[in-house]
Amino acid sequence: NDVIFLITDGEETGLRGALAFAERHPLMNDVAIVVNIEARGASGPSMMFETGEGSERLMDLFASAVAHPSANSLTYEIYKLLPNDTDFSIYRDRGLVGFNFAFSNSASLYHSRFDNLENLDRNSLQHHGDNAFALTFALADADLAALRSDADASYFDLFGKVLLVWPASLNLPVALIALFGILALVVMHRSAFTWRSTAVAVVALVIVPVLLSAIGWLLSFPLGVWPGVHPIDHPAPWAGRIALTAGALLVVVFVAGAAAPYAKVRAILLVNWLVLAALGVAVAIFVSGASFLLVWPAAGVAFVGWIETFLRRTGPGRLGVTAVAGFLLAAFFWLPYVMALELVLGWNLSAFKILSFVAFAWALVPVLAASIGPAFRRAWVPALACAAVALVSALVAAQTPAYAVNHPRGMNVIYYDDRSTTPKWLVGFVGAPDEAYLKGMGFPAKDEPYKQFGLQDAQGRLKPAADLHLPAPALTFSDMATVDGLDVWRGTLRGARGGLQLAIGIPPKSGIRSVRAQGEEVVNGARLAGGDPVFARILGAGERGIPVEISFDAGATPSVVVIERSALPQGPEAQALVDARPPDAAPVHSGDAAIVAVKIDLISPHVGGAPPP
Repeated sequence: NDVIFLITDGEETGLRGALAFAERHPLMNDVAIVVNIEARGASGPSMMFETGEGSERLMDLFASAVAHPSANSLTYEIYKLLPNDTDFSIYRDRGLVGFNFAFSNSASLYHSRFDNLENLDRNSLQHHGDNAFALTFALADADLAALRSDADASYFDLFGKVLLVWPASLNLPVALIALFGILALVVMHRSAFTWRSTAVAVVALVIVPVLLSAIGWLLSFPLGVWPGVHPIDHPAPWAGRIALTAGALLVVVFVAGAAAPYAKVRAILLVNWLVLAALGVAVAIFVSGASFLLVWPAAGVAFVGWIETFLRRTGPGRLGVTAVAGFLLAAFFWLPYVMALELVLGWNLSAFKILSFVAFAWALVPVLAASIGPAFRRAWVPALACAAVALVSALVAAQTPAYAVNHPRGMNVIYYDDRSTTPKWLVGFVGAPDEAYLKGMGFPAKDEPYKQFGLQDAQGRLKPAADLHLPAPALTFSDMATVDGLDVWRGTLRGARGGLQLAIGIPPKSGIRSVRAQGEEVVNGARLAGGDPVFARILGAGERGIPVEISFDAGATPSVVVIERSALPQGPEAQALVDARPPDAAPVHSGDAAIVAVKIDLISPHVGGAPPP
């Protein structure tokens, strides 16, 4: 098989490079499999997080070709639910399958001034290369048509050493076997299910997630609200991790100690695992790729439970070995994903982040209940120890700097001029604002409302700026026609400062029906029918003029706002703001900039008046 090495840009501006290849290059017709290399940070393992539908044979090839796999079908299931896209999306939407890789640690460096080769983790880059070339060599000699399948795979890696793969069609049968196996254990050990014992076991089951969420909510203040940490990338996360873990253990110790005097350990064990097995069935039905987290531990508990039951023929016993086995299986399958949630849940969301401990906690409660026994006072010492560790760790985390040079706060300095009033300075942040910087540079103490571009309500820290008399972008008139009952205004959009981004802002209920740029529709009637402003963004035009057509209702007198985002102009005020930026902050995404906007009236010949100049 031939191999095409494709290097594209424009991904963050709408997957433009990949789209251009897919729509316009003749080689696209020959593509059968795609290996895409991504990054959402500057470090971490090269994880294969997306394959495509019908992945069974693809994952068999992946497991045999890649020496150090980092992949699991849970990540793929989560990714499918997110609104995110990569270049791979362009090819996936055209029916292609393949392998999509990314590393995602050090997310605060992503799209910042420090997102460069110097800060790129060489191990991550090497892992990317190892994975990409291993798959490329395997695919080069493979029968690509034979890799297509109607069946999906489920999979996870064992510590990056080997990938375990099995047909996803097995998930539901195994889940049902585990559920009925545990139900049969409930029948076999029915002597443990007195009314009181069953009621206490059920209450203990329910109270665990409630208390976990409550503890997480309390810890979210020192961990995520007071110090203003980066939403997904704290420079020193271990104090927070220890606090959440100790908080979860506190809940487990308290519930186990409170339930042990009133419920049989077997009842607690089997009620908890019955619910986990039932959840495994539900997940296997609706989100099959994520079900291995529940299905295999539940199957292990059913298997060990029946072995222990048969070996103790003199009586049903306490199922102590089963309880320990269940805890170990839950810890093995669940704990690795607790830290992975840091990529999608910030510390301010600790009330939800801590819920990743639920299965682990349910599995540990019967183990500790057996150890504590009927004397609740035996739970006080470990409970107080867990509380002390959680408190001290949370206080340490609250005093830990929230940002560092290698984990910077996103901070952009903006010169803003919408021609409606005097220009302003605006500072935009990713994460919490730097109050010390804002105060030192004379910004107000609180966000103030303003009308962004004259179109939408916004809030920010603004202060007056010297008028630098920056030229405004232009939308110049060419001609007007009537097409299908609509007025069609034609002209040229041109930036004044060669900025990367141009935009046409359209107010709601303007009468505008569509906007076309260079002959392509960029805003259609469906988007314009809502009650919010709509922005047609054009990127990379530089100093070129862009032909524009704006269609609107005959007789309407709409207006639009033309916006240009360009480089931050030099000057003493701008330099002072940039020089005062702390070392632990950096421009991010589009960076420091000047934003100039101007309102343009589109006059229809149906209501008199001359077209705009």
